[in-house]
Amino acid sequence: MSCCTPHSDVSHTATPAKHSPAPTLPVRPAADLWEMDQEFVLQVELPGVAPANVSLTLEKNVLTVSGSSTRTPPDGMSLLSGDQGNRTYERTFELSDQIERQQIDAEVKNGLLTIRLPKAQVARKQNLPVRQP
Repeated sequence: MSCCTPHSDVSHTATPAKHSPAPTLPVRPAADLWEMDQEFVLQVELPGVAPANVSLTLEKNVLTVSGSSTRTPPDGMSLLSGDQGNRTYERTFELSDQIERQQIDAEVKNGLLTIRLPKAQVARKQNLPVRQP
């Protein structure tokens, strides 16, 4: 049983120029989907993103995760070359009808966004009685 399907990708493109500020690099974050009896758990890696810079939106059946991180050079330093520039993350997932949308819960901790997607009652595993003659 699946609750959500990766919906679209964001390309990995950037051309840093010498002596210029670090570019904003579009990144498709890695994600894992777990299933439990009562819910699905979607974990999305957002390294370097402060909780205040994480956005989670749901429009129709599309869940969009986005966030951004900014690197500021230490005082007295200027960037000559860098691979760890500012980053913008975005990834979308198409949700199935098996999710209770009003009960979706999300938390970000140490760069890992954990989204709890409760199963609708009809999608939950049930033990059914077996009659004996």
